[in-house]
Amino acid sequence: QRQTLPLDEFLVEYYLPDGDAYSMNNFAATAPGTQWQYSNIASSLTAYLVEAATGESFKDYVATHIFAPLGMQRTAYDWADLDPANYASLYWDKNTPLPLYSNDSYPDAGVITCSEDLTRYLQDMMRGRRGESTTLFSEDGYALLFDELLPAGIMPAQLGTSHGVFWFLNEGNVSHSGADPGVTCNLRFDADGESGYFIMTNMDASTDDHEGNWANFYPNIHNAVNTFLESN
Repeated sequence: QRQTLPLDEFLVEYYLPDGDAYSMNNFAATAPGTQWQYSNIASSLTAYLVEAATGESFKDYVATHIFAPLGMQRTAYDWADLDPANYASLYWDKNTPLPLYSNDSYPDAGVITCSEDLTRYLQDMMRGRRGESTTLFSEDGYALLFDELLPAGIMPAQLGTSHGVFWFLNEGNVSHSGADPGVTCNLRFDADGESGYFIMTNMDASTDDHEGNWANFYPNIHNAVNTFLESN
């Protein structure tokens, strides 16, 4: 039986242990631009700004201005908008399939897609990086996506040297990755936008144990793809 928790109780239990949304414990003590931390909530806040600026729901805006222009016909935020015959099974482990689920903060991790559609998206990002696409943005708009927005040394070195708009920037490549229970996705292309790839799985790296398994699995594919690209 599904249980619900009132929003104020949920916030206190999971996010606001002192019960005060405006407690100084909930705010960083550092100046803007001097510290980096990944934030899913900030991604959803960006989606809210899109809604406020356009007067459209974020789902409708993305469907109209991203999915449709790229021909991503099997991509949506709602399971009901897609053919159940094409659903993949997600797994917690090899013996435990997961039920279908969605996220309340869907803008940060809720896209349901397929390999063909994600290829269309990645190819357009690469064309934009080369200055050869105006499908989704102006040339300046694409350039902004990949501009280095942070001073050197702000980001953890293992993640990259700087950050664009939702893209990690490192010496020689551009990437973005994420995981939720039963799904992991990693997009990557070289800095000049000439070659790239993605890995999308129905297993995840969302816990410490699972992340260890992913860390053992991912380099094998990464190395094989790079070997192929270097040879062709």
